[in-house]
Parts: sequence; structure tokens; C-alpha cells
Amino acid sequence: GVSETLVMESLDIHGRPSGGDVVGKAGDCLSCLEAGEYFPDICCNSCQQLKDAYRSAGLPYFHVLDTAEQCKREVGCQVHGDILVSKVSGNVHVALGRTRMKDGVLVHEFNMQEVSDGFNTSHIVNRMAFGPQVAGIVSPLEGISKIVKHGAYMFHYYVKLVPTLFEGREGTVYTHQYSVSADTDKNAMVKKGELLGLPGVFFVYEFTPFMVHKVERVVPLSHFLTSVCAIIGGVFTVAGMLDALLYRGYRGIKTSGGRRLPN
Repeated sequence: GVSETLVMESLDIHGRPSGGDVVGKAGDCLSCLEAGEYFPDICCNSCQQLKDAYRSAGLPYFHVLDTAEQCKREVGCQVHGDILVSKVSGNVHVALGRTRMKDGVLVHEFNMQEVSDGFNTSHIVNRMAFGPQVAGIVSPLEGISKIVKHGAYMFHYYVKLVPTLFEGREGTVYTHQYSVSADTDKNAMVKKGELLGLPGVFFVYEFTPFMVHKVERVVPLSHFLTSVCAIIGGVFTVAGMLDALLYRGYRGIKTSGGRRLPN
């Protein structure tokens, strides 16, 4: 089973939370752009009205979302939250279309005409963790950035999860370390109006059959003092050996010179 508490926030062109799309005031009549050629008497005073006009005209609209006055304030989104999954192999994805369950299978529904000119799946992974954060555990997916300029790409990240039990001074934490064995990308749009796959970003995970047990131990002060004494003793020992070696060498040189030093 899967349960999720995901939140999606719209972002502007600078990556900051958007204040919402432009909505025309009373008496305004914003252009419907290409759809206006089919419906010259209507106004598109919001981004949704512009999309509806394009949809009614049978035109794709994704290529105008970044430039249309009604839509350009919301050019991306940020998804964050937590997902609880069963401890079996599976995937988590953000992909095209609305989802619903059909005969126990998750189905994505969308109008092909709306994406016939492509679907932008550019993304940046700011944070990705499989369990509580623990100091010293690296998250290799964090910071990954992929930019799409055309087509409709599918991105797959193949993740191997290692269950980890961490015992520290603040208690015991059960979490997961992970590695990324491979990542692939493929343009699912082989030609205009035809998809060979579902555009989106997929994180395909697999659990390893073993667990790592990490224990954080505090070194007592006595251990530190013992180590310091051992280092100091070692320094004196080496210094004594060097002194004896140099003294014997000096005596050897004097002896070879024809004069014997008294004992």
C-alpha cells in the first residue's frame, strides 16, 4: 500500500513561490493568441480560459505557457512531502496526466492534443531521503538537475536501498542509505502527437536483503590521555634512538681519523 502527504506549489520564472496567474480586470479582454483565430469573439482573461480556448480549438498549448501574459507567472512547480510505501520494490514518480485507480492499476489520463508539441519534464532534486536524516549519510540524488528543451522525456533513476540501524547518543534510528546504480533518459515523443511512454520523472527503488548496523561510540577521556602518553613516549623513544645513532656515527668518524675517543 501507499500513502502520501505531498504538496505542490506553483513557482515563478525565478523559482520563487508564485502569487498566482494574471486575471483580467472587469472590462479587460486579453488575447487568446492562436486560439483567437478560431474564436475571434471570446476573451481569455485567465490562464485556465486560455487553456480551455486552445483545447476547444484542438490546439496544444504547452508552448505558450511560458510567454502568455495570463500564464507566465506560473512556469513550474515544487513538490514536497512524504510518501509511505510497502517494503517491496516499486517506484515513485511525478508524471503527465491525472491519476486514478482502475482494476487495481494506477492509470494516467490526459488529452494527447494538449501535449502534441511536447511536455517539459525538467527538474531539480533538492532533497531525497528514504527515512530520517542521520549525520554522515550521503544522499547522492540531491542536487541533480536535468533540463529539457524539446520533446517529452522520461527520466528513470534506479535506486538501491540499504536498511540501516543507527545507534547514537540521541537514541536509535532506523533509516535507509541508498546508491544510484543508473539513470536513464529517453524522449517518449518519437513524432508530433505520438508518445511511446509516459513523460515524467521516475525513482525506481529496490531493497537489498541485508542491513547495516552503525554504532556511535564516545571515546572516554582516559582513552585520550592514554593515547597522548603513548605518543609522547614514542617521541622520546625515537629521539633517544636518533641520539644514540648520531653519537655512534660521530665516534666512528673520529676513530677512522686516527684518534680514539676515551670511553
